[in-house]
Formats: sequence, structure tokens, C-alpha cells
Amino acid sequence: MYALSEFLNYLGLKALVLVFVYVLVLVLILLDLWSGVSKAKRNCEYISSYGLQKTVNKIARYFNMLFAITVVDIIQMLAIFEVKKYSTLTGIPIFPVLTFLMAGFIGFIEIKSIFEKSDKKDKAKAAETAKFIIESLKDKGTEERIINLLTKIKNENECKEKNCQADSPQGRQ
Repeated sequence: MYALSEFLNYLGLKALVLVFVYVLVLVLILLDLWSGVSKAKRNCEYISSYGLQKTVNKIARYFNMLFAITVVDIIQMLAIFEVKKYSTLTGIPIFPVLTFLMAGFIGFIEIKSIFEKSDKKDKAKAAETAKFIIESLKDKGTEERIINLLTKIKNENECKEKNCQADSPQGRQ
């Protein structure tokens, strides 16, 4: 029983480090959100609740995965703690290595997303639009949807060309 209480005390110190790692991951996700909103405003794109919902879903997915890996890390830390107690292997650190690796991987993804040029995202959006048009052509009666989509794309391009003058306070007067 003493060994378990000793491990929990030791784990308490690691828990502070883990909380700090989780907070850093959240900060990176929020920085990516801020970056995305800034790029959307600069490109005169509509900022929808759907886009914000995607960020909330991303947070949930990342933290579910990170929490599961942290549980595995706690198990491996307990195993190392027990091995160290009964053997002479004292050089093995008790450290949540998997959590740190996953947090680093998530951080890499988020930093890449922050610095990703909006042109690449526009190309992906264009490919998605082309796929939508091709699928729509297979259905009968979708001419109106295609016309609306093309009008929307045309309006977005005009807005970009005008540098969003219509959305500025001076343009509304």
C-alpha cells in the first residue's frame, strides 16, 4: 500500500506536466482557429458556424486520442515503477513518453496548418467543388444548384478582386 501511495505522489508531479502539455495542445488548436479566421477575413470568405464546429470536433478527437494515450502512459509508468522497486534497473525514467510524442505530432499538424498558405486550401476547395459538380450532373434537376454555386464562386472572386470593399464600413455607406 505504501508503494501505491508513493507512486501516486510521484504521478502527481507528472500530472502537472501532463496538464501543461494538454494546455499547450489546446493553445495550438486555438492559434490555428485564429489563423484560419484571419485568412478567411482577408480572403472575404464567409465564416460559418460549420467551420467553428469543425474546430470543436477536432478538439474532441485530439483530446480523446491524447487521453487514451495518457492512460497507456500511466500503465507503462506504473510498470516501470514496479520494475524499479524489485530490481536494480534504476536508469529507466518514469516518463509519459507516448503522450509527449502524440502531443508533438498534434503540435506539428497544427503548426503546419497555421503556416499553410490559403492557396493550397483554395485548391482543395476547388477540387471539392469540381467533385460536387460532377456528381450533380449525374442527377437530373440540379441546374439551379449549379447556377447558385457558380454565382457564389463568382461573387467570392469579385469580392477578392475588390479587396472586400463592399464589406468595409466605407463600402456600406
